[in-house]
Amino acid sequence: MNFFRLLFIYLIASTVGCMYANPAADNIAINVFDNALRIQDEAGVDCDYVKNIVEMRKRAEKGDMSAYLELADIYLSNALCRNIDMAIEILKYIANKPTNGKPEMQHLAGTAAIRLGDIHSGNLLILNELMKKDFKEAEKWYNKAIFLGEGKARIFLSYIYSNNDNPAKDYEVAKEHLSPLLDKKGYDIARFEYEFLCFLQTGPKIKQDGQKAFIGENGNIDYDALIKSVKDGNFEAQVYLAQIYLGEQELSIAVPAYNMFYGAKDKILECREKLGINKETGNKLALKTLRESAIMGNPKGTLMYALMLTNGIGAEKNIAFAKDLMARLRIKYEDARFFYELYFAKLNINKLNLSHMAQRIVPIEETPYTFYPEESYEWTKKIKCDENYHDSCANFRLKDANLRLRDIPEGYKKLMPFQAVAKLVGLITDDGDNTYVVDPAQSNAFFENNNVCVNKYKVWTEPDMFSYKIIGKLEGGIQILHINLSGGGSLNENYIYFLAMQKIDVLHDNMLEKGLPVLTNLGHICNYSAKYMKTMHKGNVFILYRIYSDLLRDNESFTNDVTIISFETDKELESKHINSMMREMFSFRKETCPE
Repeated sequence: MNFFRLLFIYLIASTVGCMYANPAADNIAINVFDNALRIQDEAGVDCDYVKNIVEMRKRAEKGDMSAYLELADIYLSNALCRNIDMAIEILKYIANKPTNGKPEMQHLAGTAAIRLGDIHSGNLLILNELMKKDFKEAEKWYNKAIFLGEGKARIFLSYIYSNNDNPAKDYEVAKEHLSPLLDKKGYDIARFEYEFLCFLQTGPKIKQDGQKAFIGENGNIDYDALIKSVKDGNFEAQVYLAQIYLGEQELSIAVPAYNMFYGAKDKILECREKLGINKETGNKLALKTLRESAIMGNPKGTLMYALMLTNGIGAEKNIAFAKDLMARLRIKYEDARFFYELYFAKLNINKLNLSHMAQRIVPIEETPYTFYPEESYEWTKKIKCDENYHDSCANFRLKDANLRLRDIPEGYKKLMPFQAVAKLVGLITDDGDNTYVVDPAQSNAFFENNNVCVNKYKVWTEPDMFSYKIIGKLEGGIQILHINLSGGGSLNENYIYFLAMQKIDVLHDNMLEKGLPVLTNLGHICNYSAKYMKTMHKGNVFILYRIYSDLLRDNESFTNDVTIISFETDKELESKHINSMMREMFSFRKETCPE
């Protein structure tokens, strides 16, 4: 532990305590913030995160109880300092606090009570594998929440009595808890859950015969058999029918890793064409089909239904209902966890200003090099790939990958040598570590001729062991590259690097040569487990948005991350660029999770 850093934190906390002393403040309760600061320091968490907890402590000293709820959420969600027992004690403190008739305090106490019920019932996803379920304790806290005016807690009580793990499972009791909500506005999820419970009691047994029930040996869809299979509760048939109705209609923003088509796309579209379904009618039929499949408990059908509601396809948007559906579904269905993270989860934003590193940069346009293959002399000598090569019309081989700078005719740019980039990322260093300065003039391409391929933006080796692709460049001259290292098998590492031509002073032969431009590595972001990635840059600011996975196959979870890297010295301009890009990047979330 860094003693001086910890001392600094205590001095801040002590100063805050003196400045905002409140005779009515509960000193024992305030101590939970000091404990959190201690844990954060031991974990080596960045100062911005520590500042947030200090700010929470200030608010708590003034009597703001919401600060305690935020701290409890940190103890529950932050893997570095997770302490479920501490979170439970804080939540109990809030839930049992006298409300004195204040609506805001009553809502806060009710929210804490629901959170306690979720912890004990298994309804809180992040703790589902860490906590043993205690349905009696959960029921106690949900009832407390109802007493405090949180009617939605009735839905969570119904979940308890429809849970297969609960020895006291009783569908009738579950329905009784939902009954007071059925006629209330804004409780679509209650009406949906009531229909689902009725289906569990009286509906047909789900069939697991899959595609063989409606696809013949020739691979064609038997529409009549498909309709029968849908009514019989065949989950795959339900999704197939919905896809026929939807055609090529997208349910979400483009997410390449998650294709909504469950089978052969051409066969599905062929069947749709034969039926002569237009877009408006098809969307409405798909929504009806997917709702019925969701009521039967079809996870993919439920997710597709929620996405249609989220994006207003086939009906008006119903964001609250879609969120409730997905929140429930994500406990057991991985794809729902991904899309909940995409649309509804709070963004985890981390900002880093590196303007001090962007000194003495030479714009690459003022050097004889380029990262864009299309701008290089080598591009004029490219050779078309073999016809059987993937996407051969856009990809080429370099005729001579080992041209030196002196071989490049005047008026042309040299493609940045592979060896220079490979050294910077540690590909050809003895210990595999990054190098921070490389003179590209002293670097051959280092690979044999005829095994380097290019297209407009990307350079790679064949076989594909190493590649770099230009993402863009910042105004100050910093180049942003996506770099992939592949060792075959499961080894596939992805990075985003920030490179620049930077002036340095070099001593040789007792002479100091000043301002020698070399290729410099300003840092990188590891990106190997990202399931979704989007980048944007403006001025001297770069934003990376990604949803990454914990890589567990059986119970995969997802977390979002927004990384803001700024090389901008002008704070006002920096803020302007960040706000502009964030609005554009997250326009699809402006209704689902406004922040």
